[in-house]
This record gives sequence, C-alpha cells and structure tokens, in this order.
Amino acid sequence: MTLTRSQAPFQPRPRAAATRTVVTRGRLSGLGWVLLFASVGCRSHPETTTEKATKAATPPVVASAENGVLLQPGSDQVELVERLETCEIDYYGPTLDLGAQTSLASAVQGSGDKPAITSVERGGATFARIETRRVSFDLWLDQPLEQPRLSLRLVPLAATRISTWLDSRPIGTQRIARGDTVTLGFAPLEGSIPAGRHTVSIELRGRPSGSTEALAELDWIHFGVPPEGQVLSSIPTRRDVLADQEIGKIPRRSLVLRAPGILRCPLHLAVASRFKLSLGFWGTGSGVAEVRMLEDGQPPVVLHQRKVTAGQGAEWIPIDLDLAPFIGRVVALELRVLRATQGGRVVFGEPRIVRAFPKPQPEHKPKVVVLVVAASCDRRKIPPFGPIGELATFGELQRQSVVFPGYRVPTSLPAGVVASLLTGLPPSRHGVEDISARLSSQQRVLSQWIKQASGRTAMFTGVPTTFPAFGFNAGWDEFQAISPVKDVSAEEPLLQATRWLSRELAVADPHPRFVLVHSRGMHPPWDLTKDEVAQLQPTEYGGALDARRGGITLGRIRRQTLKGQRRLSDEDWTRFESMTGAVLADESVAIGQLIETLKRHDLWKDTLFVFTGDVAAGDAPAVPFDPIGQLREDQLTVPLIIKFPGQLGAGTSSSVPVTTTDLTRTILDALGIEPAEAAEGINLLDIASGRPPLLGRALTATLGKRYSTRVGTWQLFGEVGRVPHLCQVDVDPMCMEDLFGVRTLASRALWSWTHESLRARPATGEGTTREPASIDADTAAALTVWGDIDQ
Repeated sequence: MTLTRSQAPFQPRPRAAATRTVVTRGRLSGLGWVLLFASVGCRSHPETTTEKATKAATPPVVASAENGVLLQPGSDQVELVERLETCEIDYYGPTLDLGAQTSLASAVQGSGDKPAITSVERGGATFARIETRRVSFDLWLDQPLEQPRLSLRLVPLAATRISTWLDSRPIGTQRIARGDTVTLGFAPLEGSIPAGRHTVSIELRGRPSGSTEALAELDWIHFGVPPEGQVLSSIPTRRDVLADQEIGKIPRRSLVLRAPGILRCPLHLAVASRFKLSLGFWGTGSGVAEVRMLEDGQPPVVLHQRKVTAGQGAEWIPIDLDLAPFIGRVVALELRVLRATQGGRVVFGEPRIVRAFPKPQPEHKPKVVVLVVAASCDRRKIPPFGPIGELATFGELQRQSVVFPGYRVPTSLPAGVVASLLTGLPPSRHGVEDISARLSSQQRVLSQWIKQASGRTAMFTGVPTTFPAFGFNAGWDEFQAISPVKDVSAEEPLLQATRWLSRELAVADPHPRFVLVHSRGMHPPWDLTKDEVAQLQPTEYGGALDARRGGITLGRIRRQTLKGQRRLSDEDWTRFESMTGAVLADESVAIGQLIETLKRHDLWKDTLFVFTGDVAAGDAPAVPFDPIGQLREDQLTVPLIIKFPGQLGAGTSSSVPVTTTDLTRTILDALGIEPAEAAEGINLLDIASGRPPLLGRALTATLGKRYSTRVGTWQLFGEVGRVPHLCQVDVDPMCMEDLFGVRTLASRALWSWTHESLRARPATGEGTTREPASIDADTAAALTVWGDIDQ
C-alpha cells in the first residue's frame, strides 16, 4: 500500500520561512465586530487523543475543488472531492481554512479601492492577504466548548501587533515580527462557550503611516480544545486531506483523515440516492471509520462504522449506504475517524453520492415555442392550483402539460424576471434590479440566439415595464408594445401574437418560431365593462376600486405616508378578487385562440408551450401590485405550466424547485442551441422525464442588497451586511421565529449557499453596468395608469 507521487496524507503545509510557535495570555472582556459574510462550519469533539503530525517529505497533491452549489445538469453522481470547498474540517474543534475560504470572508472595516482580503500563493499554499486593519469571520458551534483556545497561522508583513476577540470578548494581543511564518496560540478562554454562531475578530496594527503594504497573510484560524492544553502547530485543511491513495495496487482519489478528524459536508438531497466509497488505512496499524448523517433537532444517525487495517494483503473495503430516508432535508454527511494508530490515517476512497437514471425519454424537437408571461398572476386562481370554473383553456392545458409547483422567480421586480428569462442570468448579472433600470444592449438575449439559428422571433407586451424604454425591444424580428392607455382590449398582446403566428405558419419554413407574450394578466387597469362590473362581488360595493383606474388607486394607497392608510378594507379585497378573476377568464379565452391557431396548422403536438407569471400580486394586508416587491414567498411563487413537444409527462406534476433561468436553458436545449454565453439553469425536460438533479438547489432571489433563499422547508432572508433571519416555513409560514444561529446546521448551510450565489455578483466596474431607462411621455402615461408612478 503506497501513496502515488511520493505523497503522504496530511502533511503540514510548506513553510515559506522558519516557523515558530508562541503562546500568550489574554484578557477576558472587551469589544467585538459585526460579521458581514463568511461561512465556516464547526463542531466540537469530545476526544483528546494526542498525536504527533507526520513530518512532510514533499508538498501534498492538490486536486482542484469545484466551488459551487449547483450540480451539473444530468449528472448521476456527486464526488465529495469535487465539492470539498463546501465541506468543513474539524480537528479538536473548528478550523477556518482561509486559503480555501478567502472568498467567503469579509472585512468589517476598511476604506479605499483595495479589497479587504485577497488570495495569494505562498510556497505552494494559499493564504488570505489582509489589507485592512480589522476583519471578522463567522464561527459556528454545535456543542458548547469548555475553555477553548484560539490559534492561527500567519505571515506578518506590515503589522507588528495582532489582537483577537471572540464576539465581544478579547482573547489576547501579541507582537509579531516580519518575515517568519508563525503559529500563534492564545491562552484558553475561561468558562464555557455556548453553541451557536460566534464571531472571531482580528485587528492588525503597527503599519507605518502612509504605507499601503498589506498587514499580514493568514493561513488558518483554529478554535477548539486541543489535548492536554497544547497549541496545535499543524492543523489539517482541505488541501491537506486530499491525496491520491493506492491500496492493494489500486489507486483512488481519496480523502485522508487522522484521529479525531471529521469532514462534514452539507447536503440537500433531491432524489433517492446512495453513498458509495472505499475504506482503507495508510501507515501501520488500524483505525475505526464512521459515516454519520446530521440534522438540526435530531440525534446523529450512524450509517456505518468499520475497523480498517493496514499491512500485507490489505485491500479497499467497498461501502454502499442508502440515503433515501433523507430526501428533501437539509442534512450534513459526516466522515469521522474515531480511532487510529499513532501516525496512521483512515482513507476514504472516491466518496460519492450516486443514483440510477431512469431510461431517457426520446427527444422531440419543437417547431414552435410559445411563452406567455402573465403579469401579477396568482397561481391559486389557475388550474390545477385552483378550480377550473371559467378557465377551460387552463384546464385543458394542465391536462396536456407538466406543472411545476416548486417554481420560484429570482426577484420581486417584474422586469427583472423577464430579463432573467431572456438572458438566462440572475438579476445581479443582467443589471435589471430597480424600477428605473433598463436591460442593457450589451446583454445577449434569447431572441438573438434563436435568430442565429435561423429562427423567427416576436415579442408582444402589454406591460409598461417591458416597453422599449426599458430595453426589451432589442433583438426581435417583430416587437409591439400595447399601452394600457390605449382604447384596445387587454388581450391585444395575445391577439397580436396569434396573428403573427398565423402569418408565419402560412409560409413553409423548417426553422423554429419563437413568440413571447407579456400579458396584463391580473394587473389593473382591468378591462371590464360597466355591466360586467355590476355583476361582481360585493353586490353593493362603495369602495375606491374602479376597473379603469384600479392601478392608479392602488398606487396612491400604497404611497400613503401613514401606515394605517396603506391598507384595503375587506370589501376592497372582495372586489379585488372578483375583478382579477374576471379578467383572468378573458385571458383564458385569448390563450385558447392562440392554441387553436397552432392546432389548425397541425403544430400543437410539436409546440413547446409555456404559461407562467412574472411576479404574484401579493397577499393581504400589503397593498397588491407593488412595483418593487418585498422578496416574500407570496410574490416570488407563481404558476409554471409547460406543454412539451409530444406531450411528454402530460398531466403530471413535479415538486422539484426550479427557477426562471431554467426556462431559458429548457428553450435553448429544446431548439438545439448552445449560447456563446454561459446561460445558467437546468433543462426542465430532464425533470419532466424523471431525471432531476441529484442534489437540491438553493434558490436565491435578490433585489439590490436584499436576498431570500429557499431550500426545502427552510428560508433565509435579509440584507447583505446584516445578520439574516432563518425560519422553517412548514411550521412557521409567517416566519415569525428567527432560528438563525439556533439551528446551526441549516443556518450555516443556507448562509454558505446564499453567499455562493451572491458572490457571483460582478464587482464594480466589471460585467454589465446598470443602464438607466429614459422614460418618454407615452411610457410615463402607461406607468401612471399601471400605478407605478404618480403624476
């Protein structure tokens, strides 16, 4: 049994210079800093076995770790070595691996153009270069720690002193000298540190006035209870546990841990799957390995425990574990080494989560793609979420389609949703994040990709926020904006789309047609006659809501200064429900005419037809149709109904969480188009075929600095720079109880996944910058009737 490339597992990182270990005593009261965004999990360990670190002969082999939350579409396995960046290492306590986690750390204070923390290579290892005087990092404890000790490894540069805090508690101050890579150990904190979220803060001082040199470079920070009170000079990090291991002359890409080491990886399993790996032992002697599953509020579940032995004739021990009981839950898969002979290591070879794919469905390339996006559509009024009633077209459509009740839009800004649909990008990347922004002409959009494939495209909108002033007219063969100010039917965009399709389909052309309709949906002004209004409930309504001026009235109520005046009465809500239901019935008829046109040309079976919403109107007591929205579930959850070519999955429903960029990817893949730009998302045809991603996704909606992340029953929301709020919506639908820091596993997993999404935002000066819309008089009039502005 050997290591390939002359590599031994868990070697100390290469030293750039001589290393020394220093211990100091610290005070026990004082000051702490507020964390912005950093996510590193931790867990205390009761064992106190002393073990000397194996001396390094050569640097460890580093395998690239793919950092991300999303699984590649269509993958049937997830290798833990590829997701190592999302995992946590515990060795007598938590380790903040700053070489791997630089992007998750945020400086609390600092000014100027230079970032607070940058990543640098030093002697084959990655360090976090500290540019600002004060930085803070998040620290999580699942169990209380008794008299823990803080230690860290760094290279001093301009700084001559370092002070540390845990929350508001000073730990200690030490002098540091330039040049040496040093491991500093501070005196143990007295008493017990409770479980939950904590903040480790570092202040570096002594930089000469006027100097712009970095203060120091940090490798790792450790907080725990080492054996016999000693300072651990060598801490295993992600880089250290990764090695190419050979046992029984069979090499495997492996994770290698010494006792009492723990590797913990947060997961959200979407489908039935299995955990497969091979166990072995490096060195002489034996060890005991354990695989556990952790979940907040539940005792750990031991999936497997096995003794492994080295020596002549040793072979890999295959392990195959069922993960089906944990579907849909936020859990952590934990690899543990309970015991090991001194100097030996337990080897976890090629650990991976796998599932068997069902037989792929035959692909049916569409000839026509129709996408209807209804403004402010409440899915509870649409079959199958609501009764069919007068919505016969929706009833028929549902029977021939796949329904996605887990659909969630990426922002509460309607124009931002449509922009994500056209670009395949989240709002933070396409730049439409406020009501005055326009879609940049630099962005490549769905219509342009289809035209490059010789397709024909058209867009018809009755929603002012997707008018030409906001940049949505670029890249189409035909574009029409129908203002709500005009004396035409509210269904005119759908009728125009039907006429366009009739003309296009009358010409023999094998290339695809794509039409997008952004309809008025349930949004006022409501196109109802006086006779129709007279039939609505309540029968003797005397409130302020009027069909033609509904948007103006609601906008003025929403803009009232006093909170008590920003509300609708019970009668108002009853009239509101009656009006929106009536106009939805008219929209159902217009959609039915469009579908009949496709049937008349014998193309319905070859059509990819999508009905969805931009955002929902919102629930009481908030005034509906807020043009900006609040990132609440009642505004982010809208209907998604897809009729696939060949009626694949007709009449079925998929609860897999999906979002708007998935629609873009689905349309492109259906047409066989690979965009030059990397549009995000997964193909919903895979989900309809019973092949969803193996791991669930964290769906993050954003609006400027605000965010809301949903994973299963968990929801995390807040604002960048502030501590978020966590709730479990199945037991607390109104999110009244804040569980952040209490449910430690879910808290750090969702915050880490959220930050993974947020850090993809382009830095200032990079990517597409925000373009302001130039509002012309006609668009201003339309927005006034719509209720978005007050003139």
